[in-house]
Amino acid sequence: MKRYIITFAVILVMLVALGVYASCATSSSKLEVYAPLQSNESLEYVNATHGFSIRYPSSWSYIENYSWVGSSGSHTWQVMFREPRTQEEPLPTEVYIGVFSVSSGETLQSLVKESEAGSSVAPIENWGIKIGGVPSCIVINESSQYELSIKTAWAFILKGNTEYLIGYDSSGENFDTYLDTFYGMLGSLELN
Repeated sequence: MKRYIITFAVILVMLVALGVYASCATSSSKLEVYAPLQSNESLEYVNATHGFSIRYPSSWSYIENYSWVGSSGSHTWQVMFREPRTQEEPLPTEVYIGVFSVSSGETLQSLVKESEAGSSVAPIENWGIKIGGVPSCIVINESSQYELSIKTAWAFILKGNTEYLIGYDSSGENFDTYLDTFYGMLGSLELN
């Protein structure tokens, strides 16, 4: 009887392992890929230093090496794209890209978890995507600053020991207006 239990347990473990292997082996081919912005409606930004290029709407402007100081400290982004803004809009719509070196033990999951530390709102996560040719994650959350509702989408991309962090934020009521533009920019991202 003991022999049958051990045999059954071994077969069960093998079946579970085979199922996990099969789902991992096929999951990368099933990852969603965003359609890039159309080239006749966009311009290409190339950053040879950090090895990436991305398309952005032709009506937008960009600033390189953009720095700001927030509640969590000082941040420098390699580039920040901004849509044309009217005086009535309380918050500009921006997409910014940061490139950071990470230790060899970092995983995409650990980077996302680290970013969520201290967040009071449970974010929406999408792990089933591929950006720049590598599996990635997008996290969308909402916060309030200076009596404004702000929604932010973060794209976490880890290639080797380099993290590409792409953020998009806008006022809560305008967030959906440019969300497809953000996804189109992500779809056009090329990592060298």
